[in-house]
Amino acid sequence: MLNQKVTNFYRHLLHLYPSAYQRRFNTEMLTTFNDLYHDEVKLYGKIKPWFLLEMTTDTILNIINEHFFMIKKHGLLNYLHFNRYHLLGGILLSPFITLLSYDLIGRLVQGDLFHYNRAFYYFISHTFLYANYFGRPYLLWLIIVLAPIIAIIINLLPFIFLIVNIKQNNFSRILFSNFITFIIIFTGLLALLIVYGHDFFPCFIQAIYHRGLQNIFNIISICQKA
Repeated sequence: MLNQKVTNFYRHLLHLYPSAYQRRFNTEMLTTFNDLYHDEVKLYGKIKPWFLLEMTTDTILNIINEHFFMIKKHGLLNYLHFNRYHLLGGILLSPFITLLSYDLIGRLVQGDLFHYNRAFYYFISHTFLYANYFGRPYLLWLIIVLAPIIAIIINLLPFIFLIVNIKQNNFSRILFSNFITFIIIFTGLLALLIVYGHDFFPCFIQAIYHRGLQNIFNIISICQKA
């Protein structure tokens, strides 16, 4: 009797194929797998690990080839379903990504990833980004907080609509047609996380590196005040 867990695993693996390829060959591939499975059991009395490893490896390589074929046929932007939400999200996130890149470069130049580069922040503090409006640098706040939130929202709403109608779609379409959406949402959340813990995380990592995990609660308490 065919192991249901193995069948389910292979069926889920087939969902990684491009949706058009799935519609055409899904049933045929499942039938072929079932036949090979039964032949393996009939020949050896059981399923050997190399059989599942070989089948999984061959299938994954074929999946990659099919996606490369789709990219070659339709072009990368069409393959990734690049749309106006992605463009707007990228524009909104680009100032934060630029600032983060310069900050990382500054830390690498000074040879210390745990502390910000004072020369870089001195320069930034004397630009229009730190211009005070009503006593606060609202432009900087707009770039590093509000812009990522807007980027997340405008890309998350169409994705939620797709998930609501998931019965009319398959896993492959949801995954690959929203790849850029995932990247934008992840980058936006990462931006908010970095803004919230831009002092905490370097302090925490440095403390863990030097002191270990023995006094982790004390370290958290100290770094929250950083």
